[in-house]
Amino acid sequence: MRDEPTPALALRWGARLPDRLELTRPLTPGTMDPHLLAVLGKCKAPNRSAFAMSQKISERELPVGNKAHWYVTFYALSGYKGR
Repeated sequence: MRDEPTPALALRWGARLPDRLELTRPLTPGTMDPHLLAVLGKCKAPNRSAFAMSQKISERELPVGNKAHWYVTFYALSGYKGR
């Protein structure tokens, strides 16, 4: 992703992600909006109090091989306030 014109930012709540994912630029207050958040697995919505706006866009089950699937939830976020 380092050669892509669209930046990928890390929203870190909990354990640090491995550097191999290249998510080394954190999301900070004042970062240009809007943001697309893709959450793997069936989990709660992102911390809504950290954003001025948080809206679930879609839930999808995506194939990742012959028999495996990932469940992904997509959110539109804007107005990051910080933790």
